[in-house]
Amino acid sequence: MDDLDKAIQAARLRVDTTPEDYADRAQQLGHLGMLLADRHYYETESMADLDDAIQFQRQSINLTQKDLRQPKDLSDLGGLLFHRYQITGELAKLDEAIRLETGILSDTLDGIEQAMYWNGLGILFYARYRGIRARADIE
Repeated sequence: MDDLDKAIQAARLRVDTTPEDYADRAQQLGHLGMLLADRHYYETESMADLDDAIQFQRQSINLTQKDLRQPKDLSDLGGLLFHRYQITGELAKLDEAIRLETGILSDTLDGIEQAMYWNGLGILFYARYRGIRARADIE
C-alpha cells in the first residue's frame, strides 16, 4: 500500500469515526474527496474513485452553510463533474458543473478571482457547445 492509499484509508477512518454533527465534518469529507480525486487522476483512473470523490465533495458542500461555502470547494466539485462528463459524455454532469460555476459568479467576488471563475465557466460552456454539436452531427 502506497502513501496515497494510506492517506485515503486514514481519511476514511476519520470520517467513519467522526460524529455526524461534528463541526469539522464538512472539511473531513472534502479532504477525503480530494484524496480520492488525486488517486483517480494520478494512479488508478478508477471510476469508483471519481464517483466517491464527487459524492464526498457533495456531502461536504451540503454540510456547509451557504454563506460559509468557499468558491474553491464549489469549483472543485464542478471540476470533478466536468471530468466525469469528459469520460462518459453525460451532459447532466456538465450541466451541474455549469450551475455550480454560475452560482459562484452570482456571489460577490472581485477582480482576479472573478476572472478565474469566468474563465472556468467559459470552458464549460464551450465543452457543452462541442458536446451538443457532436451529438447533432451523429444524429
